[in-house]
Amino acid sequence: MFVSKEGKGVRMARWIKLVFPALVVALITGCAHKYSADEYNALDAKLKRSEQTITLLNAENQHIQSQFMELRAEARKAREEKEECIRDKQAYLDKQIETLQQNKELLQQVSHFKTLMQERKDMAGRINKIYEYTATLLDQERLSDQAYIIKNTEKVKIILPQRVVFAGPRSAWLTPKGVRLVEKIARGLKRLDPGYIEIGGHTDNAFLPEIVKKVYPNNWALSQARAIAVLEIFENEGIKPNRMCAIAYADTRPIGDNNSEEGMAMNRRVEITILP
Repeated sequence: MFVSKEGKGVRMARWIKLVFPALVVALITGCAHKYSADEYNALDAKLKRSEQTITLLNAENQHIQSQFMELRAEARKAREEKEECIRDKQAYLDKQIETLQQNKELLQQVSHFKTLMQERKDMAGRINKIYEYTATLLDQERLSDQAYIIKNTEKVKIILPQRVVFAGPRSAWLTPKGVRLVEKIARGLKRLDPGYIEIGGHTDNAFLPEIVKKVYPNNWALSQARAIAVLEIFENEGIKPNRMCAIAYADTRPIGDNNSEEGMAMNRRVEITILP
């Protein structure tokens, strides 16, 4: 049976209308998948394992954090201990430096002490030499109580009583005998060449008569005149003026009792102090 083209088109259209919805429903129904119980249980177990893994990882992370905090605390403590060690070391070094400085000062003091001891030893030797020399020089005068020699660790003194060298208790005029004795001492000291010579004039504490006051207003002037009288002879004998001096002591340094004539006679004197 002959069917026209138009009839074929109509039948095709009807077929499509009938079949197309069924195809769509079949496709939709075929694409949808329902999970079975085994698949669900497998996924659930996998989820639980993941959760357990996360829990373990969190616990490990907390443990690592705890270890990190401990390590940081230990590092802080180690740093503090190191700083304390550095401070202790610096303090030790400072102490060592201080000790070295003290040792240096101590060595300097020891050296200075040795120098002083040597100087004292040398001075003692010079003092002994001066004493022995003057004692030999004035041996006869010492025996006859015309001169006295005393020494200490620093100087030697020659004491000349007024009665031996001056004309009277209130006089500063040297007698001829006194001039000869002073010249003898001057020549001996020039050969000895000491470091310095001090000539001190002394008096007793008696008041000066009016006639004496016209020449010596007081004991200061009298004692000064006595020291200068000896100094002038020393200078005439060649002892340099810059190596000696004359000092007035008046009655300020008595060596005897001014209440007795004998003590007053001891106080009227000239002392020649010889420094090495």
